[in-house]
Amino acid sequence: MSDETLKQLRQLDLTAGMNEHALQSLAGDCSMQRFQIDEAIIEAGRRDNDVFLIASGRVRSCLPDSAEPLDYRGAGAAIGFLPFLQNTASKVNVFADRELVAFRLDARQLPTVLQRHPILMRNLLRCVGLTKTDTLVRQRLKPIAKRVAFLHTGESTRHTSVQLVNRLHQLDESIVCVSDQPDSKLPRARPVKLAQQTSVPQTFPVVETEGEPADRIVYDFSFSTLMDSPAAISWLVEQMDQFYLLLTPDCHQTLAPLISKLIDRLNEQQRHIDFIWQLATNTQVAPKTELQFRRDFKVHCDESVSLERVIHALRNVSIGIAMGGGAARGMSHFGVLRTLENAGIVIDRMAGTSVGAMVGVIYCCGHSVDYGIDHFTQSLKLPWPYTKLPNGGRLFLLRKFRKRSWESMLREHLNDWTLAQAQIPISTVCVDLITGKQLVRQDGDAVHAILESINLPFMAVPICRDGKVMVDGGLTNVVPTDVLINQGCDYVIAVNLSNRLSRNFEGNTSQTPTDDMKPPNLGQVWGRVLDVHTCNISQHSVQQADLCINPNVAEIDITNFGATRRIAEIGRHACEPVIPDLKQALHQLDAKLFPLPETSTSV
Repeated sequence: MSDETLKQLRQLDLTAGMNEHALQSLAGDCSMQRFQIDEAIIEAGRRDNDVFLIASGRVRSCLPDSAEPLDYRGAGAAIGFLPFLQNTASKVNVFADRELVAFRLDARQLPTVLQRHPILMRNLLRCVGLTKTDTLVRQRLKPIAKRVAFLHTGESTRHTSVQLVNRLHQLDESIVCVSDQPDSKLPRARPVKLAQQTSVPQTFPVVETEGEPADRIVYDFSFSTLMDSPAAISWLVEQMDQFYLLLTPDCHQTLAPLISKLIDRLNEQQRHIDFIWQLATNTQVAPKTELQFRRDFKVHCDESVSLERVIHALRNVSIGIAMGGGAARGMSHFGVLRTLENAGIVIDRMAGTSVGAMVGVIYCCGHSVDYGIDHFTQSLKLPWPYTKLPNGGRLFLLRKFRKRSWESMLREHLNDWTLAQAQIPISTVCVDLITGKQLVRQDGDAVHAILESINLPFMAVPICRDGKVMVDGGLTNVVPTDVLINQGCDYVIAVNLSNRLSRNFEGNTSQTPTDDMKPPNLGQVWGRVLDVHTCNISQHSVQQADLCINPNVAEIDITNFGATRRIAEIGRHACEPVIPDLKQALHQLDAKLFPLPETSTSV
């Protein structure tokens, strides 16, 4: 790839928000082409036209039987994308109206390319006035897996697949099941005997070619038995759209060699497997494992919310929430999370910066909203001596950073858990001062990830580890919506605590007479500089969000953790008014999965 290609890609509006690594990857997925005036780019009547991203110049479109221009498009336009989405032939001819530079994307590879570059996908959709919630987009770019295999590492997990299939039935999916259990409780189950099979069981092709019409076919087997049937496993590896391995914490170590064998087999075919951990009622996190998988789910059979996250995945839906920084103001995140819970909104993935990371990790590791509120109120309430000191709150936080007492406080609640073990996938954001780039943590020690993300400049010493010098993620990314988009979320909720500034700065307001104004000290100036900085860059951070919640916390002192319960109420008041719009948007994403409440009509 040439430097010129990367330079042109960086300047495209359609690549706004993509990082350098993503741009380099995209440069390998497209080709830069130059067109002379009147040279044809798109031919009417053809279904195999590629998609072009215009870097410079201008195009004109005309009807097939006319030379009269219908429209002109310039730099930043995407040509051929809408016919691609509609899977129809172009209705117009498109010519270069001026000398043109454009990036060509092969239409045959475009769905894969867009899945690899979600920010590009979002920008392209906005360019043509669509979103990922549109049915047309979902059918073309995110079709559901028609053939799904549930592989059980023990009989105790069978009930989970029954619950999942029954839930899909509630969503009006027509499903045919094939099971190695003769008395399977799965609906419309066809039994098949796998033990000692030397060829593909006859049931498999019959279901595929002559079975009853179905939206989805589910294969439900014992993992160990299936691995003893080479013909069956070969057929499934070739035919399945999605594999789920259902495990319990007490069996995964014993079966690890066999599981690794299947994973290697799938990797050879460029296929992936998802894990479903079935946890005991009081177990908060999954066990640590070195097994490699694409993603995993942690479910409690007596808890519908955790099962619903698997249903979201089966329906190809992912809802994310990005929580911003703001010290004690971040306690409003608890109010937002409680409101979403009460509204029945199931979150699939989270990302957090600074206090958003701290609240998010606590929550994602299975602690309730009430637990979090009580914990922060008790652990961070300002001790009595500091209440008598000027700027006592800041001195208290400074001491916690300098004495490194954050870690011991967090260990009480997170032990030595890793982010990967959390019930809900969570990413934290910090900044490496060596490279100036943000670092996104999805694995590794959960407490370390929080400490890196909350490490406030001017108050804490940077954390030096593994060739990196790390500070608070809010330095570059206050509300990490881009992280969730890059991770494939279809709908992103942002919670921005930096949406406004207090109009009172250390006793000074816009109406304070000059003679009455009080010069702030250096510490107060630095604090205000950070507030101004985060307020401005937060506006950029939330631009990619589908919904932004803005708790009015500007007047809350950033050290007032003792008011956690009251601050959480501010989050609730900010979130409740947007719930109807949120439900309407999710209904557009999947009407069956997110039905609107019935409205009563008077006669």
